[in-house]
Amino acid sequence: MGAAFAYKPGATPFGDRLKKERIRRGFKVQEFADRVGIDVSQVTGIENRGVYPRFDTFVAMAVLLECSLDYLAGLED
Repeated sequence: MGAAFAYKPGATPFGDRLKKERIRRGFKVQEFADRVGIDVSQVTGIENRGVYPRFDTFVAMAVLLECSLDYLAGLED
């Protein structure tokens, strides 16, 4: 679980929302990565460098953060 499948340079709305929700829910990067089942470098890549996770990782993140996939993807506020 967890290999990235796409890369876009720089932060993205998805990365920004993920970071905002992770912090709002009180997860440090290491704890979040452990709970989702990915490496810390993948979390920082998503949040800061435009890396996109595999779909199963994306779902695990939304479940852990208790938010919708649409919200994390920037399709709804």
